[in-house]
Amino acid sequence: MKKNNIIYQVYFPSFVPTIKDLIKKLSYLKKKLKVNMIWLNPIYPSGRKDCGYDITNYKDIDHTYGTLKDFDILIKKADELKIKIMMDLVFNHTSNQHPWFLESKSSKINNKKDWYCWYNKDEKEELNKWESSFMSEPWTWCEQRQQFYYHRFYSEQPDLNLQNHEVIKEIKNIIDFWIARGVRGFRLDAVGYYIADKEEGQFNTTKTYSFLEMLTKYVKKKNKKIIILAESEFENEDQAKKFIDICDLSRNEQFATINKLDIEKINNNINFWYNLNKPNKIPLWYLNHHDLDRQRYGEINPKLAKLMAALYLLQYGTKIIYYGEELNMRNSFPGTQFDSYGRDKCRSIFPWTDNNKEDRYWIPPHPDDISLKDQLVEPKSVFNHYKFLTNFQKNLPNRVSKCKIKKKSNILQIKNKKYKILLNFSDSCIEFKNMKNIIYRSDEDIIGSPKCIGGYEVIICEN
Repeated sequence: MKKNNIIYQVYFPSFVPTIKDLIKKLSYLKKKLKVNMIWLNPIYPSGRKDCGYDITNYKDIDHTYGTLKDFDILIKKADELKIKIMMDLVFNHTSNQHPWFLESKSSKINNKKDWYCWYNKDEKEELNKWESSFMSEPWTWCEQRQQFYYHRFYSEQPDLNLQNHEVIKEIKNIIDFWIARGVRGFRLDAVGYYIADKEEGQFNTTKTYSFLEMLTKYVKKKNKKIIILAESEFENEDQAKKFIDICDLSRNEQFATINKLDIEKINNNINFWYNLNKPNKIPLWYLNHHDLDRQRYGEINPKLAKLMAALYLLQYGTKIIYYGEELNMRNSFPGTQFDSYGRDKCRSIFPWTDNNKEDRYWIPPHPDDISLKDQLVEPKSVFNHYKFLTNFQKNLPNRVSKCKIKKKSNILQIKNKKYKILLNFSDSCIEFKNMKNIIYRSDEDIIGSPKCIGGYEVIICEN
């Protein structure tokens, strides 16, 4: 993947209801935001327990969103605009309604008896320290088999046995199926939990890394240009480096873990991630995704939204924009009937116009969200700031930027051989003498000295 590319995360049916609707929005993504790749959250048929992450058929499209024919047209139309499609592959688990699991649970003597992680009562007792992300424990009893099955997530999401050769063969067939249809990127969900081990535990085991490496090599043998993005989690540098070395892009929660404007922590996290990706990997940056609150940095403030956008979009590397972020969308209004451990509120409908803000086919947007239609005509809107940044970042040098805090100030400086970018992490003006050749400022209405950086302002200078 080229440096300084933009991936746009599309969550169905929040961004648009169907694949046909997405085709109509490709021009928006390319012309306005310079998107190179679209990451589609799961659009397969599912058990509807976890918004598509409980798959019942890996080789089809959920009829709610469209058909395989619609998908093929999407690939063709996107390719005409030089946009590639990235699919979300969920191999850690399936739905408990998947035909594989229905056969596996039917008895201890069937063709898929070992396709999932089955444990006897005594084996389960040995592993009683294992945890589930959503449940009190990761075990569910099956009367038909008189055994427990293991699930890292919901009980409706039984873990696949990724050490089973038949399962691996089927996974490769699934990958082949989507590559043949023109998919050029795969986001691998929950990779850290692929293979739990009695000795090493549930998370980032040696067998997990080996499986991920095998999977990546298989994809690259098919087409070395296909991008592999790992939804990795790590507890230390060694774990993080393994994911970075194996995959093209590795999930980076350096901004996602920050809930307040701590300039020192932000600066340290940026440089930590740059150093881990040296010398030959492209860093991945983002602010939001489908599991995070949309506002985590204090008050809802357009200036603050612009600051955070510049913080990650003007770094060297690949960036992911979560749908609606370019509008500074808020979490859905409290009190709606949708809630999934607090995650539904960040998955509301994209407000294309004021009219569709009243839609109720899915999670309604916050009533104070400003529609795209209104932001297009407002020169200093958050959207037009994103539009500028996504265009401008294509000009950034293909090398790591240097980030540092200016002495005794709340100003973070991002510097490369062409530009100096200044970000004010306070809500008040700060005098700054060394500002020459200013080519952009996010708040041109600053009153007073031209040497003043406004509260939460972004200024770009040519060197």
